[in-house]
Amino acid sequence: MPPLDAVSEDRPPSKSALKREATKAALIDAFEQIVAKDGISAVGVNAVAKQAGVGKPLIYKYFGGFDGLVTAWARQSKVWGNDDDIFSALADNPSGDPNAVIIDALVRSTTELRDKPIALQIMAQALIGRSDLTPGLEAAKQESGNHHDALYQEGGVFDDQDTSALLLVLYAASQYLALRSLSQTNFNGIPLDSTDGWSAMMGMMTRVFDNATNGAKFKNS
Repeated sequence: MPPLDAVSEDRPPSKSALKREATKAALIDAFEQIVAKDGISAVGVNAVAKQAGVGKPLIYKYFGGFDGLVTAWARQSKVWGNDDDIFSALADNPSGDPNAVIIDALVRSTTELRDKPIALQIMAQALIGRSDLTPGLEAAKQESGNHHDALYQEGGVFDDQDTSALLLVLYAASQYLALRSLSQTNFNGIPLDSTDGWSAMMGMMTRVFDNATNGAKFKNS
């Protein structure tokens, strides 16, 4: 007879669990729909619950309140980035080139962010000043920052401090370019709103990183 934990692992999710996850997803989606349609100032507990077609107590039950909902949205949208794919790629191919892994992940995540106008709108507002979204966004940013520490700070994946510094600068530059693409179509004559222009800009970042890190030492190498 298999152990009890093995049986529970093979058991499909209950109807209540599936309903809970569906409701959480609907609330996160409703949050984004409201921002897209009416702007950041229109979003709140009542508006989100109405848009999702559920009672507002469920926002407190599943997210602990509006701040938790905002944090969940930011986490799902990867507003502040997500390093899971980097760690997975490094673990799956420990003898591979970590340079290629890190810059590919940076380019990919920035390109994905560029294609999320709602996320860019909210990020831009966060740079201007505080709003009702600020506490939830700051919580998500803190989570992301703690995760980044394992890569970019001294003692992280990268053993070379100059490489870590370069990564942070390129990360900041990529975020700026994604935000700029929201309202301006080019940077220094390079069109940010075209596939070719964006690819050219990301190619420059890749080239800078590759040239600067040639021969850099990594802990997993």
